[in-house]
Amino acid sequence: MITALEHGGGLETYYMSTASYMRRKMDIQADILTMSDDYTHRVIKALSVFYWKKIDLSLSYKLNLKQIRKLLDPAHYIKLSSVREAKRVLNGYSIVYSKNEVLEAFFFKFFIGYNNIPPVIFGGHTPLRFLKADTLYARLHNFLYTSFIYKFLASGVSAFHALNESEADLYKKLFPRKKVFRVPNPFDFETYRAKATLGNYVLSPSEKFKILWVGRFTEQKGVHQLIRLVSAMVDKQDAIEWHIVGDGEYKAELTALARQYSNVFLHGFVSSEVMPQVYKAADLFISTSQWEGYPYVLLEARAMGLPIIANEIPGVSDILQSYPMSFRATDETSMERKLRVWTVRSRITDTEKNDEFSPSAVYEMLLKEFESIS
Repeated sequence: MITALEHGGGLETYYMSTASYMRRKMDIQADILTMSDDYTHRVIKALSVFYWKKIDLSLSYKLNLKQIRKLLDPAHYIKLSSVREAKRVLNGYSIVYSKNEVLEAFFFKFFIGYNNIPPVIFGGHTPLRFLKADTLYARLHNFLYTSFIYKFLASGVSAFHALNESEADLYKKLFPRKKVFRVPNPFDFETYRAKATLGNYVLSPSEKFKILWVGRFTEQKGVHQLIRLVSAMVDKQDAIEWHIVGDGEYKAELTALARQYSNVFLHGFVSSEVMPQVYKAADLFISTSQWEGYPYVLLEARAMGLPIIANEIPGVSDILQSYPMSFRATDETSMERKLRVWTVRSRITDTEKNDEFSPSAVYEMLLKEFESIS
């Protein structure tokens, strides 16, 4: 991908765990290539024009190189300084797996050239269509990704990796002559649970019912819906607490919310090594995402047996459909109604079967698709 791994989000975690697993367990040379920091900074400045606002560079650097190398080991992280170097290095591999975004598609189409490198697979980690397109940006996204523009830019892609059924169907409609395969994101439930035993993260010392929200402070993650929910449930202030973990462009709005309500706590960015302890300390997990590909936070909350309330959208439905301790809200009213009654502390034990997310099974499926293309 063009931007750096230091961003430390769910996609970056997926890339690092995949490359590391394939190196360690499958004896495959799998590395992660990005453009250099200088190149990334220029791209972010260009994206500021697209978003019509300045993007804070500090938000793109949550992990340092030491943390990245630890998560990636024994795979490598390579930063490329030029397009010429990118072409040369990419030709040392059998498959190029990339983000499916317009930015990457533009880069491959006009700078690299699909015919100049091995077969390219686009991983559908960014939804092609946002169901709740209430803003100009969301409507513009839907136009770009479902129009002739995206079809033209991605015309040289050999295959598309979809994470959920809805996206797979959309890819098939947009690219009827291309290979489209659906493989979910892997998740090692047992390893994640084991990390929770390494310490005790204290959300707060009180005995109140603790509701946890985790994610980037962006429009996609439904920050404004979260704010409305907190305000609507002010009458429950003595019984519940809201614990918000993350960082992002709407930090000021959430900081103001925490100042307004004494039962709202901002925890900032928390490392992935500590997050299992955070889930362990909570009583219920809530997601207000407006669109998703395959959200890791739901897998993390599910691994810890937490009750989950989330919006009914593609990606979310794929993860929660077989999880009995979940509720998928069709609107804000139904979400608030469920929150008001779900205040009983309960969890699913770690004996739950999660074979559908098993890393060994998922990576074998992914490798099989890679081999069919290379």
